[in-house]
Amino acid sequence: MRVPIALLLSCSALAQAPAFEPGLRWQWSAGAAKPWIPRNLALDAESEVVLAAVAFQNPGLHLLSAAPFSGPFTWGADTNMASATSQLDAALSPDGLRGWSLAQYPFPDAAHRRTELAGYDFLAAAGVLPGGDFAPIWRTPLSLPTGGLALLAAEGAPTRLAVAVLETGASPRVVLHWIDAASGQIQLVQTHAASSLRALAASADGERVLLVTGSDLRVISATGALLHHVPLSAATDAAALSGDGRVLAYGVTGGLRIEREQDGQWSTWQTLAAASGELAARAALSADGATAALGWWHATSGNALRFEDWDLLGPTRLHEVVQVGTSGGLQNFPAVAACTSDGRHVAFGAWGQAGAEPELWVYEREGAAPLFSVSLPGSVQALALSEDGARVAVAYKGAHANQFATTGGVRLYDTGARDLVVVEPAALGGKLSVQARRAGASACVFVLGSPGPQVAILGIAGLLGIDPQLPWFAQFSACGPQGLASWSFDLPQEPSLAGHPAALQAVFALPTGPAFGASRALPLLL
Repeated sequence: MRVPIALLLSCSALAQAPAFEPGLRWQWSAGAAKPWIPRNLALDAESEVVLAAVAFQNPGLHLLSAAPFSGPFTWGADTNMASATSQLDAALSPDGLRGWSLAQYPFPDAAHRRTELAGYDFLAAAGVLPGGDFAPIWRTPLSLPTGGLALLAAEGAPTRLAVAVLETGASPRVVLHWIDAASGQIQLVQTHAASSLRALAASADGERVLLVTGSDLRVISATGALLHHVPLSAATDAAALSGDGRVLAYGVTGGLRIEREQDGQWSTWQTLAAASGELAARAALSADGATAALGWWHATSGNALRFEDWDLLGPTRLHEVVQVGTSGGLQNFPAVAACTSDGRHVAFGAWGQAGAEPELWVYEREGAAPLFSVSLPGSVQALALSEDGARVAVAYKGAHANQFATTGGVRLYDTGARDLVVVEPAALGGKLSVQARRAGASACVFVLGSPGPQVAILGIAGLLGIDPQLPWFAQFSACGPQGLASWSFDLPQEPSLAGHPAALQAVFALPTGPAFGASRALPLLL
């Protein structure tokens, strides 16, 4: 869809703000009058929106702007989950225009529950956004009433989703579903005899699924073919599949095993040893499987843990976080280990011990120290790391995991590494405000257009990530101290703009000549 860019433009001044310093951007917390605890969350590929699934007394799904200085701006919510239990999950498409939720509801009695997957089209909901309640475009009931949990896998840019449900009863089994992401239609169903469900993951193209039950690990194709089977000597929650589906990691007695597929055959590639008393608790892999992020739990003491990430081509350990608990202290546990697709950034989240110690860490491969480490008000429930590693959204309980609490919150942290950021939510009828910074720059040209593949432009260093064949606009701005420039313009209340894939990039005037900024912003227009 071509949109006349001139329709967008009505410029106004923007006050400078420290958008390029590392730290907390905003926090969104439950209040005592309407308590909730976040269970899961997701970021879109450009980390412009956060989708948060909250539970406890006021279950729901909330879409929030990630614009760093807007505060907790909520685009909208699905609050029609009043009876959902705490088993909630959420996923987003890379462009942030589609989302999915997995929830369980009491049925037919309090001891059992039904499982339901729902799909959302936020572009279709643009008429009720921002601030209104949106509804799913489809709901798909899954499996039979059960007392067991359910897991959702929706990696990459999913055309299909995978959902596993543990059906309890006299003959317990795990039911694995492949579901069309656009329509919610069930494409394939498999059942596996099992008394527990431990992990579910999918390759980036959705063609492979990793399923871990109590005593078995399976890699299964989207056609239902069994590609690999590993009988497990011990149950494990540490299991990961690389984005290309060719490398897997899983916990074993005394460590973590990494297998790689070559010519259709799987074999052990690396084995990482646990320290005395440790169990592998969490694992994540990069797209090519060459980087691993791990969380180890000291099962003997119960209150010590260790995180680490590895370059498996070495193998070389890149970073390590160790927390040793005190005798009689609260249980510490590695809640999340996450890794970007390119393996350049990892993030770790822990329960902590209700003290001043960090519960959140973000590392860059080349740096010895963390980009930041944060002590949170309570235990980490989930986190989502942006593809460029510049942002992390973290969900936490309002107290330690072992302590009673009725509230929690979501926070967005930024490393300050980007050279261009959106600082106000791009709500139609409001403003789109951006800032750019490059040390030594005397001026900046903001380029607004449609996203495109990176191309070189003669006479300008770096690469342009905006399609020069489609309508585009450039706005000059003088740079202030530290090479900081700002631009803000009015967004008309024009329905045809909703969902338009706008892209922003900066061109800096440097002593050495003009250069494109390394960052590109793709604000979600709703």
